[in-house]
Amino acid sequence: MAISEDLATFDTDNEVVAFDAGAEATLGNPDGENFLAEHMQNAFGKPVGVALSDDEIMTSFWCTVAGVTHTRWVRLAV
Repeated sequence: MAISEDLATFDTDNEVVAFDAGAEATLGNPDGENFLAEHMQNAFGKPVGVALSDDEIMTSFWCTVAGVTHTRWVRLAV
Protein backbone atom coordinates (compact mmCIF):
# COMPACT_ATOMS: atom_id res chain seq x y z
CA MET A 1 0.00 0.00 0.00
CA ALA A 2 1.26 3.45 -0.88
CA ILE A 3 -0.15 6.93 -0.24
CA SER A 4 -1.28 9.10 -3.15
CA GLU A 5 -2.73 12.59 -3.17
CA ASP A 6 -3.77 12.52 -6.84
CA LEU A 7 -4.25 8.77 -7.62
CA ALA A 8 -1.59 9.12 -10.32
CA THR A 9 1.64 9.23 -8.30
CA PHE A 10 2.30 7.04 -5.26
CA ASP A 11 4.84 7.22 -2.43
CA THR A 12 6.39 3.82 -3.15
CA ASP A 13 9.52 4.71 -1.15
CA ASN A 14 7.36 4.40 1.98
CA GLU A 15 5.00 1.63 0.85
CA VAL A 16 3.82 -1.11 3.21
CA VAL A 17 3.39 -4.74 2.14
CA ALA A 18 0.57 -6.38 4.12
CA PHE A 19 0.40 -9.58 2.06
CA ASP A 20 2.69 -10.93 -0.64
CA ALA A 21 1.03 -13.66 -2.70
CA GLY A 22 4.43 -14.70 -4.03
CA ALA A 23 4.28 -18.13 -5.65
CA GLU A 24 0.55 -18.32 -4.90
CA ALA A 25 -0.29 -15.32 -7.11
CA THR A 26 -1.58 -17.76 -9.73
CA LEU A 27 -3.21 -21.06 -8.84
CA GLY A 28 -3.02 -23.89 -11.37
CA ASN A 29 -3.86 -23.83 -15.07
CA PRO A 30 -7.60 -23.16 -15.43
CA ASP A 31 -9.70 -23.76 -18.53
CA GLY A 32 -8.97 -20.71 -20.73
CA GLU A 33 -12.42 -20.94 -22.31
CA ASN A 34 -14.15 -20.48 -18.95
CA PHE A 35 -14.21 -16.83 -17.75
CA LEU A 36 -14.87 -17.72 -14.10
CA ALA A 37 -12.24 -20.46 -13.98
CA GLU A 38 -9.71 -18.13 -15.57
CA HIS A 39 -10.26 -15.43 -12.93
CA MET A 40 -10.44 -17.85 -10.02
CA GLN A 41 -6.73 -18.62 -10.53
CA ASN A 42 -5.85 -15.33 -8.81
CA ALA A 43 -4.76 -15.72 -5.18
CA PHE A 44 -5.40 -12.12 -4.10
CA GLY A 45 -8.10 -9.59 -4.78
CA LYS A 46 -10.66 -6.89 -4.10
CA PRO A 47 -8.72 -4.59 -1.78
CA VAL A 48 -10.98 -1.94 -0.21
CA GLY A 49 -9.96 0.86 2.14
CA VAL A 50 -11.64 3.34 4.45
CA ALA A 51 -10.22 6.23 6.49
CA LEU A 52 -10.84 5.65 10.20
CA SER A 53 -9.39 9.04 11.17
CA ASP A 54 -6.89 11.54 9.80
CA ASP A 55 -4.04 9.12 10.44
CA GLU A 56 -5.51 5.61 10.23
CA ILE A 57 -6.72 3.48 7.33
CA MET A 58 -8.49 0.12 7.46
CA THR A 59 -8.18 -2.08 4.40
CA SER A 60 -9.58 -5.51 3.65
CA PHE A 61 -8.89 -8.04 0.90
CA TRP A 62 -9.18 -11.75 0.18
CA CYS A 63 -6.14 -13.93 -0.29
CA THR A 64 -5.10 -17.55 -0.61
CA VAL A 65 -2.46 -19.11 1.63
CA ALA A 66 -1.56 -22.81 1.41
CA GLY A 67 -4.60 -23.40 -0.80
CA VAL A 68 -7.09 -21.83 1.66
CA THR A 69 -8.86 -18.60 0.63
CA HIS A 70 -9.90 -16.21 3.38
CA THR A 71 -10.44 -12.51 4.14
CA ARG A 72 -7.90 -10.30 5.91
CA TRP A 73 -8.20 -6.83 7.47
CA VAL A 74 -5.26 -4.52 8.04
CA ARG A 75 -5.25 -1.32 10.12
CA LEU A 76 -2.50 1.14 9.17
CA ALA A 77 -1.21 4.37 10.67
CA VAL A 78 -0.44 7.00 8.03
